[in-house]
Amino acid sequence: MKCAFVNQKTGKKCQAFTMKNAKFCFFHNPFLEEEKRMARSKGGKGKKEFKLPKVPLESPQDVQKMLADLINSYRAGEISDKRATILQRLSDGMLKAMELSGLEKRISNLEDYIQRHP
Repeated sequence: MKCAFVNQKTGKKCQAFTMKNAKFCFFHNPFLEEEKRMARSKGGKGKKEFKLPKVPLESPQDVQKMLADLINSYRAGEISDKRATILQRLSDGMLKAMELSGLEKRISNLEDYIQRHP
């Protein structure tokens, strides 16, 4: 059964399901003010995320090791989906930059060789 609460400004009914043997959902139940206050105070006080150590990322192997650590931390529940996704995307960007840097160096070496050996 849906919650009986109706927003006075919009006239829209709450779409949440009621609590057992009640007319309201948890959020709109007027008899649960203390429980709601306690639930709000717990917000943001949940499990703290594992602080990832800073590591040098100077080679693809360094990024690969960091990604392995990231995967293990994620699997252990030490970091959130959001944080893991952000770090994975940043790692992709770092690897792409390393790849381009390597290509630029190879091109530069070839150009130097061609200039010295016409």
